[in-house]
Amino acid sequence: MIKCLYCEDEFEPKRETAKYCSDSCRVMYNRKHGKKNAVTKFQMQTLYNEIRSMVNDLNKPTNSIQPFQQPETNFPINTTPLKLTPQIAPKSYLQYLNEKRELLNEEQYHAWLAELEADLYLTTPQKKALKQI
Repeated sequence: MIKCLYCEDEFEPKRETAKYCSDSCRVMYNRKHGKKNAVTKFQMQTLYNEIRSMVNDLNKPTNSIQPFQQPETNFPINTTPLKLTPQIAPKSYLQYLNEKRELLNEEQYHAWLAELEADLYLTTPQKKALKQI
């Protein structure tokens, strides 16, 4: 037997976590005590006003933004353009499957298998499936 949090009558709980003897006691208790961490109207209005003032500050023009200037350093600055090497797209599961179907001899198969094992983009189950086909 435990006591109801609202009416303080003793009751036999149907569950271990029961706190109230009935639904009406639960509702009345929550109405009286309110919910934890509930935001009041005053708090909501304060938050709204703060956000609104921040947005207004963002819309104000500012003269404090300066154009970018190269910092002075004692080190020479490399002005040669970067040479970018094109990246080769990784092979897909279907590309490996089609290549396997076109293999003519065991030597080609071993080369294909070495490339498959070295592939970093295929998952282990995909590699196993390709070997078994």
